[in-house]
Amino acid sequence: MINCKRSTAPKEYKLRTNIKLKPLSLGALTVIASLLSVLITFTYARSITLLYGGIEILLALICYFFIFKDLNAPDYWNTIIIASVMVVSLINGIIYGDLKSILLLSISLVLPLAISVMPIRINGAEPFKWGFLAGLAVLLLNSVTQFLGEINSNTLGFYSYMAVSVGFAWFKDSKNRIIPLLLIIGGAFLSAMTGSRNVAIVILVMLLVLLVPDRFWENKVLFRAVYIAALVYTVFALDIMEWVFEQDRLAAFLDRYTSGVSDKQWDMQTRLYFFREIEFKISQLNWYNKLFGEGVLNHHGHNMFYQSVFIYGYLGTVLVYSMYVRIFEMAYKLIKKTGDKTVIGIFIALIGVFLLNGADLFLIGIEACAVIPQVLMGIIMLKYRAMMKGNPEIKVVTE
Repeated sequence: MINCKRSTAPKEYKLRTNIKLKPLSLGALTVIASLLSVLITFTYARSITLLYGGIEILLALICYFFIFKDLNAPDYWNTIIIASVMVVSLINGIIYGDLKSILLLSISLVLPLAISVMPIRINGAEPFKWGFLAGLAVLLLNSVTQFLGEINSNTLGFYSYMAVSVGFAWFKDSKNRIIPLLLIIGGAFLSAMTGSRNVAIVILVMLLVLLVPDRFWENKVLFRAVYIAALVYTVFALDIMEWVFEQDRLAAFLDRYTSGVSDKQWDMQTRLYFFREIEFKISQLNWYNKLFGEGVLNHHGHNMFYQSVFIYGYLGTVLVYSMYVRIFEMAYKLIKKTGDKTVIGIFIALIGVFLLNGADLFLIGIEACAVIPQVLMGIIMLKYRAMMKGNPEIKVVTE
């Protein structure tokens, strides 16, 4: 049984590993994640294939190294889920002759698992500040110098949200929340001004959610209602958007608000027409591809659910969503049993990520620029793993 009381044992908890590695601080990890996301986003957007591919392959190999060095360490159920999905993807890679894509496609699944077993030193919320400030510095520098060049507004918007959302964990666990809140609002303004309408809407919603009292998230029904709603939105994005645009006042408000932060001339309902085309393409897949996917990026769904069906099939998509559900359930147990406020911030950040992936895509697939949310998922899994080892006040290092 898990001891739900605060531990009186020393705060340092040691996990045995077969390989001795110097622990990486959480602050360094969040900074690396933020800067790596910039580099991946930049090289992908500019089609610098050699550098982009090299970064992705190196990242994948690092992930597999940490997972395979101690196969008993990763979360059992998520390991089974990921292994099942990747085996089918490997078979599809052989069938369709694109094995290199399988390695790249796996990053969005294995990175959280790898983070959960890496030797990482976690001590409070202060380290999240450095990752947030690093991302904020990139946004400020780009707004002045445009050093990222003519990068797609949605791509820049995705990065901006991910960078700002790291600060949510810092805000939630800070004794004085005024400074982090002001910086987050400033970052949200920069994020909204990237020109991405989807990001402008989601960042406003998440600022409001961030102000919800912490005790709200200790209620299992309310907690589950929020994350299930976010996941359901990605599945039924077309139906939900159609309903929204049928509400004249709501549609008019969204149009006025997003027009103030974006100079795009096309109507927001254009995305609805595109999603209908995607649903038609999925309906035309043969039974095998519908069930097991194609394993390669032959289509672009601009939506997490559609893309997951193209890549992993309906069966694989159920497994992938099950992984996300398990991570959210881990987050709830950490909040309920240890009162970990940083997890509340991470949870809110991830809800925004899934909302963004309802009308766009950056969490799964070869364009895996989503290093930041994947790292945040891994931190939840790492904290949960340490809690299950009997040390709720988490500071994890290797022996």
